[in-house]
Amino acid sequence: MSEEPILEVSNLQKFFPITSNSIFARVKGENKAVNGISFTLRRGETLGLVGESGCGKSTAGRTILKLYEPTSGAIRFNGEEITNYSTRKMKPLRTKMQIIFQDPYSSLNPRHSVGEIIGAAFTIHGLASIGGDGATGSSGRSATKRLVQDLMERVGLNPEHYNRYPHEFSGGQRQRIGIARALALKPEFIVCDEPVSALDVSIQAQVVNLLDDLKDDFGLSYLFIAHDLSVVQHISDRVAVMYLGKIVELAPTEEIYQRPHHPYTKALLSAIPIPDPVLESSREQIVLSGDLPSPANPPTGCVFNTRCWKAQPRCFSEEPVLQVVDKSEVACHYPE
Repeated sequence: MSEEPILEVSNLQKFFPITSNSIFARVKGENKAVNGISFTLRRGETLGLVGESGCGKSTAGRTILKLYEPTSGAIRFNGEEITNYSTRKMKPLRTKMQIIFQDPYSSLNPRHSVGEIIGAAFTIHGLASIGGDGATGSSGRSATKRLVQDLMERVGLNPEHYNRYPHEFSGGQRQRIGIARALALKPEFIVCDEPVSALDVSIQAQVVNLLDDLKDDFGLSYLFIAHDLSVVQHISDRVAVMYLGKIVELAPTEEIYQRPHHPYTKALLSAIPIPDPVLESSREQIVLSGDLPSPANPPTGCVFNTRCWKAQPRCFSEEPVLQVVDKSEVACHYPE
């Protein structure tokens, strides 16, 4: 892993307008899905982004890829400021930044064969008739087919199933198709948007191990979005914990799992079951009271103050910023 940054995100915000149901559809508020996050992803690194449902993880990933237009902030990829790039200007960069979607059932076109799905990247970028050896025409298309079949084999699919359709595959196989599609143009950076959450537990480890192997083989950098902390621990070099649109803790994986400093991180980790009845019964379990506040109307001060057992008056009036505590960065006035 290099110290050179491949991705730099500064104070990124993505707000969605809330409109009335009248025929004039007036804007009556904003859903602050991502509300000022900053981090750096190093080349060859996997950064896990965790948090409960609705905290803005997936929105952050898609905004970084410019699938959503950011409301404000800055995104730098390979040192290039891409925040305000148009769709046309982003197209060449799409070969370098890709996404693996959460649901392998809805992310694949049921009317296209596996070969067409994986090979679509070559068509979109004008490479469908050009083979890996520079051949054109029918020989180029044959070379493209071989490239697609090589990718299928690399992700654990039978190349002979090139002409089969998504409904003929299991959930784990469909996710492998999505992984092969993301790899087609040899990207440098991939957003993994909860890639195993829709899969059976018995299949999840296989897919996570595959992603880990591919990272080394292809020299990839991952933003790995998940809510399963045990999966994130296995694959990530660093972990960022997100709550209500903000990053509340960012630290190396070993540090955050052994010495969490933010109360929310501590609560999340206490929910991970331990396969030892004696240890499970003796350890502290933290049950958060109340529900996640609405991102349309987040609390003033610290966003976690409505559920935090350590909240003091300062927490309700002053928003904490990320500060260094040991090896972690923590957004808390009273870190542990």
